[in-house]
Amino acid sequence: MEASTNVFKYLSENFKAINKHIAEKRPEDKWIYDLNTKYYEDLYTAKDRGQPVIWMSAGTIPELFYAMDIFPVSPEGISSLLAGSREGLMKYLDYAQRYVPDHICGVNKGMIGAAMAGDLPLPDAIVHAAHPCDSGLASFDTIAEYLDVPHFCIDTPYTQNERSYKYMAGELKKVVSFLEEHTGRKLDEDRLREVVEYSNEALRYLAKINELRKNVPCPLSSLHLMVTGSLCVSMSGTPGLVEFYKKQYEIGKAAVEENRGPIPEEKIRLVSLFTPVLFDTGIFRWMEREFGAMVVKDGLSNFSANTIEDVSDTESIFLGLAERLTYTPMGHMANGPYEIYSDMVINICRDYKADAAIFAGNFACKHAWATIKLVKDNIQDELGIPIFIFDIDFVDPRMKSSDTIKAQLQDFITTLLG
Repeated sequence: MEASTNVFKYLSENFKAINKHIAEKRPEDKWIYDLNTKYYEDLYTAKDRGQPVIWMSAGTIPELFYAMDIFPVSPEGISSLLAGSREGLMKYLDYAQRYVPDHICGVNKGMIGAAMAGDLPLPDAIVHAAHPCDSGLASFDTIAEYLDVPHFCIDTPYTQNERSYKYMAGELKKVVSFLEEHTGRKLDEDRLREVVEYSNEALRYLAKINELRKNVPCPLSSLHLMVTGSLCVSMSGTPGLVEFYKKQYEIGKAAVEENRGPIPEEKIRLVSLFTPVLFDTGIFRWMEREFGAMVVKDGLSNFSANTIEDVSDTESIFLGLAERLTYTPMGHMANGPYEIYSDMVINICRDYKADAAIFAGNFACKHAWATIKLVKDNIQDELGIPIFIFDIDFVDPRMKSSDTIKAQLQDFITTLLG
């Protein structure tokens, strides 16, 4: 990456180069990268088209933004992608250290560093949720006020029930008013219904994909899993996401019918209880190749929200979106009492027939470290499977390198294999 660059342009060009390489070397996998390639090209050119751009946090959903013809982007997602790029995220992490404490999460430090360096184009507005964590909540408010960008925080309740959904529906209506004021775009209710129908269809395919992954052998690789989790955050409500999930479902369905998986022999089924190593997402694929250890599901990509059945009624749509917001990746792992997260991962381990689980704990995720011992005990009491817990900075290899992480995982997996 150049000393000073437009991050949107960099990612757009990077995905184009990746797509070209995949088309030449592994054309059967090109479809996996097509959607991101188009998304980042559209993001880079949004301002030229006169389309407002907003930043949205992890734990926020994009349907309202698409319904208002506003382009949403997650700067935390940008940090994650940059962490896995050849240049890495270190430049922006170090830049952010001039302004924020060490304990702020790396995806937020990356966002702050890139913005303060002038490399991350500023949005027309920022919309973020109060969940999943204190780091994100503090970072979005602070950077918005420092850079004088209008911002709105969705107040997400501690509980998940009908009362909280009604409250959040009111919050989402306030988001619409806020965006109408600061972008000049109005909510088109016909367009909202169309967007929700697309997100409903995508969720139906995602539910089918999740069912396919429960098969032995798992028909889809960990690459599909990680891309699935990242795309649902930024592209729910788009026809492109529907086509992506449909293609993935068809590939997985064919593999199940032929009783085959992405590796010659599946020896161990693993569930990742939290996040992948974002600076080296190839670690899951390495476990597949080297040991036949398949990550069949992870907490971050576990987006199992209900569809909104009555799209004719705007009030029903807002209530449905409010409920969906509580089930977003990260949000569902850090909102409410710890039993919500514990019950979720126990059910995942049981339903996906896990032989073991791993917890790659990002050092800044205080909420996760506060509960993981309780969660581990609950899993072992219920299912009796081993769990390997290790610490990382998921965007900065200087804390713990890929080689060190692989060595730890190798010891765990070889013990399982006996």
